[in-house]
Amino acid sequence: MEKLATLAVVGIVLLAPWAALQAVTPVGPGFTPNRPASLFDCQAPLIKLLASSNQALIRAEKVPADKLEINIEPRANGIQAIQLFDRRKPPTPDSPGAGHLGWVMYDPQTGQLLDNSADEQHPLQLTFNPQYGKQYQQCLQKEQRCAAILDQMKLGPIIADSPKYVVRGKGRAYFHAAPTELCVNESQFVIPDDKVQVVGYAALEPVEGEKNGYLLVGYGNASGWINVDRLAPLDEICHDAQADAEAAISKVASPTAKYLVKSKKLYFYDSPDELCQDEGGKFVVNGDSVTATHGQPYKEFLFVSYIHPKTGDKTTGWVKADGLVGQ
Repeated sequence: MEKLATLAVVGIVLLAPWAALQAVTPVGPGFTPNRPASLFDCQAPLIKLLASSNQALIRAEKVPADKLEINIEPRANGIQAIQLFDRRKPPTPDSPGAGHLGWVMYDPQTGQLLDNSADEQHPLQLTFNPQYGKQYQQCLQKEQRCAAILDQMKLGPIIADSPKYVVRGKGRAYFHAAPTELCVNESQFVIPDDKVQVVGYAALEPVEGEKNGYLLVGYGNASGWINVDRLAPLDEICHDAQADAEAAISKVASPTAKYLVKSKKLYFYDSPDELCQDEGGKFVVNGDSVTATHGQPYKEFLFVSYIHPKTGDKTTGWVKADGLVGQ
């Protein structure tokens, strides 16, 4: 029987949170790859705060939080000048000011919200739901605390044991702005079986008081630290799936068999596991003929070879058995 291809797993194992990171070259404190200007989405509670206020036009137009747009301009002493817009009334060439609701000033130090749209010299103090005010203050404080942690951190480049990791466990796995539970970002998360990309840096020392290990990863447009207890190396998963398949197939005799592809597109996998699809996107199409080196499926997969009728190029790999029909 043809030997099934296996995956090479290269690099250092870094799941032990800090022990394997001593040999890397440190980067200066405060350096964080692709560090965003804002660590948390504090605009969400701020918009709720503003929508709950007694600002004249917000109240008159009954603007809900999900239709309120804001533009923040920082002023002296931390004051935030906030321009308000009603998303339901976009500006047009004939009405360039449509949807504009005015300006308010928010002081994070005192928690005061002032409307100076009518008179900048004598602003009107506004009221708002104190629950949203508390949420916004907590978000700002968390932002400052986690920014300070990042400013003190020393990072070093790493070679991970796998460039990609798979989310394991149950429920959401949250991103953290810094490698500590204190800096969890509840608006950014991944779910089981999502694949995350290792960013390539690790903290050389844990955050004081933090017992968990974290890995700096990216997913789509999001990036941050995720608890390593929720992650497993993709290369290891695929390597183990391949090894298990070889061991099982070696115990059962089964002749080669020919199949026709019945799916519109049938993708190749590096190992017989849903997570291990070939990253090159290789596939066969309806009507293509393939040969299975072991005629019986293993966990609903077959290891097949395909020879292109014109070029003679040979492609091998696992495909899903339900996309094939026997010849």
